[in-house]
Amino acid sequence: LKQYRYRYKIYIVEQADTMTVQAQNALLKTLEEPPAYAVFLLLAENQTAFLPTILSRTVLLHIRPLPDTMVADYLEKKKGLSPAESAVYAAYAQGSIGQALDLLEDESFQQMRQEILEKLMALPQAKKGEVFLWAKDLEKYKDDLRFLDMMQLWYRDLLYAKRLRSEKDLIQKDKKAEIFRSAVESEGELARKAALIQRARVQLARNANFRLTMEVMLLQLKEN
Repeated sequence: LKQYRYRYKIYIVEQADTMTVQAQNALLKTLEEPPAYAVFLLLAENQTAFLPTILSRTVLLHIRPLPDTMVADYLEKKKGLSPAESAVYAAYAQGSIGQALDLLEDESFQQMRQEILEKLMALPQAKKGEVFLWAKDLEKYKDDLRFLDMMQLWYRDLLYAKRLRSEKDLIQKDKKAEIFRSAVESEGELARKAALIQRARVQLARNANFRLTMEVMLLQLKEN
């Protein structure tokens, strides 16, 4: 179908790297002899998934993540968020305005974050039995490991608050009061706990038992 208003007609193929060999071969003829008015954008994360014949007929554009400050600025100007709110969503969006907008509309994300931060704040005073119950409760997030990002950002902010005693470099500025109140451990201890969360992430990537990994991680995070 030819364009009727603008000079070009743009076709966007999302997750193009998931196309089968047969699908790529079916698209090859179109890429070899495209209509003069057509532009094809093949969005992908894995360049190696394409056939060499596809790659030889395309121009590779490597899209880098945007700075968090740029994402936050967009959210403030276009969505009316406060600086504190925009900083939080920008941190979790990992350089993507589209991801930030999705998170803004995702009530489950907001509920997860509230729950995880409440657990982390209560963890130092929690009894061992409560910790095991929390590990069991986290199983509902087994397929959504964003909760580990939330944990790491929490300890990252605690470390900054402890070292700099300033809110300027905090990511979760909307929780600054809670962060400064919780930043009581040494810098070394806070860094160790952030590393524990990363270790748990690596173990889960290696198909470790989810419940057991969470139990060990939470118990170690509880230790002083």
